[in-house]
Amino acid sequence: MDISHSKQLLLVEYPTNSGVRQAYVKNVPSLVHYYYEGQYKNGSTRELAYLNNECSNRFGSLDAWENATPLFRDKSGRLNRVYSTNKGKNTKNGFVKYNEHFNKF
Repeated sequence: MDISHSKQLLLVEYPTNSGVRQAYVKNVPSLVHYYYEGQYKNGSTRELAYLNNECSNRFGSLDAWENATPLFRDKSGRLNRVYSTNKGKNTKNGFVKYNEHFNKF
C-alpha cells in the first residue's frame, strides 16, 4: 500500500484469479481499516520518515511519542507505517529507521 499525500489516493494490491492487480482508490480514513492500528509508538525524539526503503529521500517526520500504524517491512527489515498529518488521520506513509519495539511482523 502507498498513500499519495498530495492527491490522497491509496495504491492497493489485491489478488485475482489471474494474479495480483493494483489500483488506486480514494483515501477515506473512516472507510479504510488497518491491522495494528496505532500500535507503533515513536520514542522521545522526532523520527524522520522516508519515501524509499534506503531512507535517503526524506519525506516527513513523526513527533516524539506520536502513534502510527505499521503497514509492512521491506526485505531489509525497514518498517513502513502510515501516520496522520494536517490533512487528517492516516494520510501519509513512509519508512522509518527506528523500530520502537514493534515486532508483530
